[in-house]
Amino acid sequence: MQRIVVFVVLGGLALVAGCQRSGSNEGTNAAPSSPAASPSAAPAAAAFDHPSYSVGLEPVGSYKKGEASSFKIVVRTKGEFHINEEYPTKFSATASPGVQYAMPKLARAAQPDAFALKPCASGKDNCTLELTVKFTPEQTGTVQIGGELSVGVCNKDNCLFEKKTLSMPVPVG
Repeated sequence: MQRIVVFVVLGGLALVAGCQRSGSNEGTNAAPSSPAASPSAAPAAAAFDHPSYSVGLEPVGSYKKGEASSFKIVVRTKGEFHINEEYPTKFSATASPGVQYAMPKLARAAQPDAFALKPCASGKDNCTLELTVKFTPEQTGTVQIGGELSVGVCNKDNCLFEKKTLSMPVPVG
């Protein structure tokens, strides 16, 4: 089966025509050899809201110096969009004073247990992605957590491959 993929870049968003729905990857590659990703034009933030999806950092509990901790990155699609399960979703932590990441780089293919998919209301496809990032705060006060997330979301007509830099200050006791 031959598949034609057309990349169009409009206003910093990469649109891909011919995106296949997840679950049917017979005869296809997991992802284009060099996916078009939109540059992180916006500065780092704790959350971003796009017409097709939202993404944000969510602290998990309270943080104490020297104790293993975690935070979540949650992507929720909107409308007819779903998480592209063929896209090589990954996260690269940003080095920050007072923060030691258990794994500074996470890839869904290599660390699938860190990535949880939740189905859409229709039960077809997955509309939520939760990534658990483990770290240990090494100082008290306020530390900065976050990094760059690469993710793809699609509807039946096109896909968006996005890179978002997420960052949030959290108090450490």
